Amino acid sequence: MVPFTGMSISRRAFDAAIRLARVEDATIMPTYLARVPRHLALDAPLPNQCLQVMPLLEAIEQRAIAQGVRVDSRIVRGRTYRDALLRTLDAEP
Repeated sequence: MVPFTGMSISRRAFDAAIRLARVEDATIMPTYLARVPRHLALDAPLPNQCLQVMPLLEAIEQRAIAQGVRVDSRIVRGRTYRDALLRTLDAEP
């Protein structure tokens, strides 16, 4: 998993994830952690955040696939970034 919160991702972190995935024959999981304001329901649409992050997720997928690495991109919601990360970790086997 490569979690991120902004409109960019650390190149070093991405390159490390690609190297590890290749060695382990694993899938990388770029995960955008979306904060949902408390005045909205947790499952409320977040069109602005999604529109901004989709080009980055697509670029990550294209670079990973070009290097022979499988990708499973995610957008995860939470009240805080930590909450979103914990929800993701709880949902994964």
